[in-house]
Amino acid sequence: RDARLAAQREGRTADWYVARSLSQPFVGLLNEGATCYLNSLLQVLFMLADVRREVFSFEFSRVLHGEATRCLPLQLSRLFAHMQCGSRRTLSVRPLIHSLGWSHAEASVQHDVHELCRLLLASLADRGVRVAERLFEGELLCTL
Repeated sequence: RDARLAAQREGRTADWYVARSLSQPFVGLLNEGATCYLNSLLQVLFMLADVRREVFSFEFSRVLHGEATRCLPLQLSRLFAHMQCGSRRTLSVRPLIHSLGWSHAEASVQHDVHELCRLLLASLADRGVRVAERLFEGELLCTL
């Protein structure tokens, strides 16, 4: 939504923000305890223009989605907008961690990136952002 509002203010389409400025420097994500796996996943998803487009298309409604700070698609959209258009060299992922419902202790424990990816995509789908269904094909198989 932030990208959409900025685009409207500047008389541009939201797609302009998705495809814009390969010349802009990359933005780092701060390690908030043991979040390097989360940061890596977020950087990979951010680099996929179609994922950004899906995330930026999310329209937040307090009635439908509850509190803004607990809304994962909104927090991901805000993070991606700052990564795309912001002037800061590094960003905190704390708002996104909070939207996942994690405590500080949970953010300080390394989790499996594969499980996190499934959780993140499922959580987005539950709120109407169907990134996995629209962009990825195949079957996910877990074996031990």
